Amino acid sequence: MGFENPLFGSKALIFDTGPLWEFILFQAVHDFGLAHLEPDLRHMKTKAQFQRLSSYIGGFRTRTTTPHVVAEVSYWIEKAEKRSPRGAIWRMTYDQFFQMQMDERLIKLLDMPRETVTNFGATDTSVLELGRSMTPDRPTILTIEKALFGKCHREGLSAVQLATVISN
Repeated sequence: MGFENPLFGSKALIFDTGPLWEFILFQAVHDFGLAHLEPDLRHMKTKAQFQRLSSYIGGFRTRTTTPHVVAEVSYWIEKAEKRSPRGAIWRMTYDQFFQMQMDERLIKLLDMPRETVTNFGATDTSVLELGRSMTPDRPTILTIEKALFGKCHREGLSAVQLATVISN
């Protein structure tokens, strides 16, 4: 299919902000009736795409991210909840993290390479550094960002773009 099959190598999936937010937002729109948020979906438009992403996520033993990513998702949730019942998206997100057994691993800013933070920001750098730290698990980074995707590949880290996972 053009991306690493979790059954053949990678044991861990690392979420960047974009795919995690799309996953949460799609469920808010389609499973929790928050249809007014549908225009905010930028990448996933169909239930078939959501199913492909769900199947892909389910193929990994470990699913993880960083608190930096959770903070960015928090921003998007707070913004969306201004137009939705207070707490609805957070409750759903919390339940999804629990069901997926989502792990979070802290990468401290001062433990990140300064040059990488300068070029990619703290969130993307935390995702890169998490990938490096999990080398024995051969992690795959799931992102929507071309720059992060390219940096991962240049550094020998497995990465896949959301568009690749959800495409036919």
